[in-house]
Amino acid sequence: MGLLTKKIAGLLYLVCILFTLLSCNAPVKVLFITGGHDYDKENFNALLAKLPISYDHIEHPDALSMLKVDQIAKYDVVLLYDMPKEISPEAQQDFIAMLQNGKGLVALHHAFCSYDLWPEYAKIIGGRYHHFPWTKEGIVQKPSTYTHDVALKVRVEDKNHPVTNGISDFEIFDEAYGGTEIRPTVHPVLSTDDPSSGPLVCWTNMYGRSRVVALTLGHDIKAWENPSFIKTLSQAIVWAKKIEPSHGDNEPAAYEIAAPLPRSTPQAEKVSRRGITNYLEAVKNSGQDIHSVMIVRHGKVVTEQWFGNNAPDKLHALWSVSKTYTATAIGFAVSENRLKVTDKVISFFPDKLPPEVSPNLQALEVRHLLTMSVGNEENEVNRARRGENADWVQAFLSAPLDIEPGTEMRYNSMATYMLSAIITKVTGEKLIDYLTPRLFLPLGITGITWDESPQGINVGGWGLNVKTEDMAKLGQFFLQKGKWDGKQLLPESWIEEATKSHIASLPAGTRRENLKMKPEDSDWLQGYGYQMWRCRHNGVRADGANGQYIIILPEKDAVIAVTANVSDMQAEINLIWEHLLTSFE
Repeated sequence: MGLLTKKIAGLLYLVCILFTLLSCNAPVKVLFITGGHDYDKENFNALLAKLPISYDHIEHPDALSMLKVDQIAKYDVVLLYDMPKEISPEAQQDFIAMLQNGKGLVALHHAFCSYDLWPEYAKIIGGRYHHFPWTKEGIVQKPSTYTHDVALKVRVEDKNHPVTNGISDFEIFDEAYGGTEIRPTVHPVLSTDDPSSGPLVCWTNMYGRSRVVALTLGHDIKAWENPSFIKTLSQAIVWAKKIEPSHGDNEPAAYEIAAPLPRSTPQAEKVSRRGITNYLEAVKNSGQDIHSVMIVRHGKVVTEQWFGNNAPDKLHALWSVSKTYTATAIGFAVSENRLKVTDKVISFFPDKLPPEVSPNLQALEVRHLLTMSVGNEENEVNRARRGENADWVQAFLSAPLDIEPGTEMRYNSMATYMLSAIITKVTGEKLIDYLTPRLFLPLGITGITWDESPQGINVGGWGLNVKTEDMAKLGQFFLQKGKWDGKQLLPESWIEEATKSHIASLPAGTRRENLKMKPEDSDWLQGYGYQMWRCRHNGVRADGANGQYIIILPEKDAVIAVTANVSDMQAEINLIWEHLLTSFE
């Protein structure tokens, strides 16, 4: 190496060191968001001037547009001091994508009270101020409270955490939030014993690759001038700046929210336009109340239509299509070695068992729940769970099992509820929360809702509300054998197990001795997998009451998603076979 080259290399090395030193002391770039609640701007700006930050300020309703990937990229941390009520599905996607990519978040005081109708927000910040009655462990709670001008004695819970570095227990004159929800997964930082406040006033949380800090203190100038508060907020912002690495083997990686399914034309994907037209005309002539239909071929949407007051961004009740999403969660849990399909059901709920455990109940396994071969009638469980606060798990386990599990399919939606309860038991999360980073976010499924039991467990077998495209995405996910955007999210072996027939199927409420239909005429006599029905033409489907369908046709490389209000579901699917099946060239 020549002398000049060595000098240049040395100079570059010094420049790198200087840049690193300057970067370490550079202010944190903050996007400061307000709106939805008044505040003392002059004195709050004086507080911000004391922090090691540079910031841009934006108010609602324009604020959420700044969370888009191209807009938020220049900031290190988002500081929320807002209290909006509503957030659009698109903004929800942007918000979650921001966090999945590692943007830091600090939710200050009023921000703890935001987005009542967005369940994911509570998971993001680790809790929620409830403006309305809410349920905790099956017990209805009163709305949260606020009390002005409280002398709070604050205790440092973790003296070694960077957010509390150098901070001792302190007293602050502030507004207190009481009766709030704090999720058990958060890391406590600051607490108080004051009866007007919840037990925690500051905690950290993880969401995707983002560090999140919730600080419920900070209502007005009396708090903003408190040295301990200033230091806590300052260190919270600095700590939140760091992006967390990817999760370990048993946790999903961080994903950007997937884009919508690509669009194409019937002609380009070799689908007969005439066949589609004939199908729609046949539906109209039959009087079937179809709400929406989406046809996907070769991974691309070739037809999408909504009828009446239904729309692309409108959620629709799935009824028993919910079951397939629940079974998919079991697949993820199995792949993460959290459980096996041969595990005994009673092993998960030793505190819920009846005084006498029958041999059939002892033999009941997770796979029997998956295949609807529990051994009892659903109405037996329904009778047992009557009552506003009845424990549904206990009711299921106390209902008699007439036949040996695995012997015969007897349709039982409470079996699916038990799958949801098992997911919550082994993961500590609700079913919807468990699926969010593993399935919903990677597929771009956001803004959804799922009903809960009195115990706060997602009901599993019904109660899921999604958009039509969300249904088509799940079908495409199965068609691609658990792969999405080049990533194998769920093992192909699980998809194969879930979609093959494990037991002879029967329509809900039907006994084989009373069966009048023939297999060649019925899509309910083709076999049952893991919360999925086999159907004619070598297809497999998720279906729900009143005509909800996700039909997967591997031989045609096609998915058909339908929402409806149709009582004769066999007639509904017959029109699909007659007109759409033959349209795939």
